[in-house]
Amino acid sequence: MRIIILFWICAALVITDMTEAHPMSDSQRCICTGQMRSQIRPKNILMYQVYPETPACDRVEIVVLLNKPRRTVCLDPNYPIGQALIQRANLF
Repeated sequence: MRIIILFWICAALVITDMTEAHPMSDSQRCICTGQMRSQIRPKNILMYQVYPETPACDRVEIVVLLNKPRRTVCLDPNYPIGQALIQRANLF
């Protein structure tokens, strides 16, 4: 009887350890899914939003609303204009 109980306890521990080791989903829920722009003229920026890393998305994202043409684009945070916008967002 003790062997059966010990077996079930060990099985429960192994199953619990295996389920905690795997993430629920491999997909990222990022706003910017396509290609990011590396250059934008600052005068064409109407407004922007910087999104930090989150558990759902493992990268910093910058979403920019342009004046001409009026559309939203994603800006690469690794380029100088992206770095400048991140610095500016951290000031407020």
